[in-house]
Amino acid sequence: MISGLDRGMVWDITDPFAIKAHLSADGAGAFSFTHNHNGLLKRYAGFQPEDVTDTPVFIKKIANQNLHGINEADMVIIYPEEFSEAAMNLKNHRNDQGFNVITVEIEQIFNEYSGGKRDPVSIRDFSKMVYERDPDYRYLLLLGDGSYDYKNIVPGLPDHNFIPVYETNESLHPIESFPSDDFFALLSDFEGDDLRGQLEIAVGRIPAKSPEEANAVINKIIKYETDENTLGDWRLRIGFTADDEDSNTHLNQAERIANNTKDKYPLFNQQKVYFDAYNQESTPGGARYPDASKAINDNIFKGQLVLNYLGHGGPRGWAQERVLKVNDILSWENEDKMPLIITATCSFTGYDDPGLISAGEYAILKEDGGAIGLMTTVRAVYSLENERLTASVFDTIFSSSGNTDLTIGEIIQRAKNNNWQDTTRINARKFALIGDPSMKLTIPHNRIITTHINDQQVGVATDTIGALMKVKVNGIITDRNGNKLENYRGTIYPTVYDKESELATLRNDSRSRVSNFQLHKSILFKGAATIENGEFSFEFIVPIDIDYSIGQGRISYYAESSDLTSDGGGFYNEIIIGGSSEESLTDDIGPDINIFMNDERFVYGGTTHPNPVLLVKLSDDNGINVTGNSIGHDLVAVLDGNNQNAFLLNDFYEASVDDYKSGIVKFPMNELEPGRHTISVKAWDVANNSSEQILEFIVVDEDSPVINNIYNYPNPFSTNTSFMFEHTMQGGELDILVYIYTLSGKLVKTIQESIINTGTRVNDIQWNGRDEFDDKLGKGIYLYKIKLTDRELNVTEESNYQKLVIIN
Repeated sequence: MISGLDRGMVWDITDPFAIKAHLSADGAGAFSFTHNHNGLLKRYAGFQPEDVTDTPVFIKKIANQNLHGINEADMVIIYPEEFSEAAMNLKNHRNDQGFNVITVEIEQIFNEYSGGKRDPVSIRDFSKMVYERDPDYRYLLLLGDGSYDYKNIVPGLPDHNFIPVYETNESLHPIESFPSDDFFALLSDFEGDDLRGQLEIAVGRIPAKSPEEANAVINKIIKYETDENTLGDWRLRIGFTADDEDSNTHLNQAERIANNTKDKYPLFNQQKVYFDAYNQESTPGGARYPDASKAINDNIFKGQLVLNYLGHGGPRGWAQERVLKVNDILSWENEDKMPLIITATCSFTGYDDPGLISAGEYAILKEDGGAIGLMTTVRAVYSLENERLTASVFDTIFSSSGNTDLTIGEIIQRAKNNNWQDTTRINARKFALIGDPSMKLTIPHNRIITTHINDQQVGVATDTIGALMKVKVNGIITDRNGNKLENYRGTIYPTVYDKESELATLRNDSRSRVSNFQLHKSILFKGAATIENGEFSFEFIVPIDIDYSIGQGRISYYAESSDLTSDGGGFYNEIIIGGSSEESLTDDIGPDINIFMNDERFVYGGTTHPNPVLLVKLSDDNGINVTGNSIGHDLVAVLDGNNQNAFLLNDFYEASVDDYKSGIVKFPMNELEPGRHTISVKAWDVANNSSEQILEFIVVDEDSPVINNIYNYPNPFSTNTSFMFEHTMQGGELDILVYIYTLSGKLVKTIQESIINTGTRVNDIQWNGRDEFDDKLGKGIYLYKIKLTDRELNVTEESNYQKLVIIN
């Protein structure tokens, strides 16, 4: 008997798919019935019908679906409906590479695995089903941002609930509360809830918040893997970055990992930015390392395959000294050289907070550069365990399975599974893969072998390479198995290093220690040479400014084929360098120097935007000295006479193809103040003769684009003239309109051109003096003006009127 149900009802809900209603109450507040339980526990629900006010409301019609019919997949992409274009683009790209990719809209998973509710468990249930049916299921990509508030409980938060996030139970704990996409990859029985166990698949997330962001990241991935403009020796550079203080904990960790990586993967050239090795400056906002910040940004400009950081940090950047900030990331112009960033720091990519866009999110979502992916942290983490996981990543990051490179998803999956500590503790679960887990790093596959130095076969006794000696190097290109590629044609880019430099930290703080470390820093020669029939040869003269002690130098090689479809890398660490040459060199003339901004059309006194690229063309009969070994003998640029803050250009110089006597510098300049400036460049040749040249230029505020220095030549003219002008727009594609009028204001000709913008000067708009009907205009004075439109930014600027004269 059930009391208290006046005119109530009782339902048997033991089986939710076969609910049974019993008779209503008798109106006297009591209800009784009998049932045969057959030894089974029964569940009942009693209620007053008038208390039920909710009625079903039609939302939308659900199309037929059958995710349970999926039996095989190499990769699954889960996405919200509005990101379908991006999901399909990546699916097609991977299918073309031989993957079997299944794309699944997130609402379909909710419908079929959680009764329509937005439940993260439904994603794991679906993933587990695919895993149990197909042993080749390896990758899960979550295409869409997520939020800790996936039920939209907190008022005022942006709705970033595209792909739900699994959050730990300790929702208010500063350390133990965090999101983990590993939940969707722990697919063995009895795994999941406590986040312990080994990952069965690789999982990654792209935290896009709009279709535009989703498309931008997928386009970046496809470009990274297929665009010929991404070729370059940046693919052989890896960066190690470490915080200061804490008794050198982070620096020591970085050094151990860097040294192990050098021993295991000697192909790659290391760049180290240890903050305590740079001068620390005091500012009103606290201590800063401006030179360390610049070194990181310069390395990004030149390109790095991988960039690693160990130390303190947060969602707005790295280190208490703010060495890397969001504004730095937004300033990166590296769309052809995007690194995989590996951070062992706190909360760098806490993607589940819709109230804050983290620095890591800015890096992956940046449309025209940033990072191609991140192995990064979502909450506070512990230093010791950070080192263990990071070391495990670098143990496998450049390894292969057979002749197949590992994907970035497999790399972090193996790293997390390699140590039992990381499968039974949760620190490793705070590391997330932000990016496509099926993507591979663009590691050069062909190999480059040194065969002769100065016509002597390597492996046999060779001469020591001394200062001012002319050196000839020969070599071959092979496949990964060492077979010479007889038909290979292309270009090789060698970099010859002096012996490792011994560097030391500065103990800028009381909690830091002086620590020594080594780095191949001094470049004796960087150039290019032609590859024919799988063979190459190049020459250079060793600068006088070498380290005269005898020791092992290094040659690093990068090669790309003529059709830009393949590349290769190599190294030779047995070259002996030191002492001086017995050869004499008569040279007392310094290098020739020509300075430009953005491109070689720039003229003295021209205009540019606040972020130009400094171009310096150099030539000398014996080559340019960029070793950096002697004080005062660096290749430097000085802005506005400020010698205290000279720009060091050594690492940005590269010799011309098959010509060690000439070369070019490309150096990024940032945030120049509007107005008139001068920049002087001083260069030294290998015999220590110097020259200096100066350029004057005007910086115009990029928020107020202008067209100036307009003229046509020849003027007057009879049958042909060229229009020339300067501008400050930075867009990739520009539309140019030249309007020509009579003195009475009648438009007689419109010239239309579209150009790819490579600088700030245009000087090749031609006109034959004829009108729209191809009739020759009469002699006299005409007016013209120029209209310039940046397609990408949708910005338009018009010039003032100028005069031209036509003569017969």
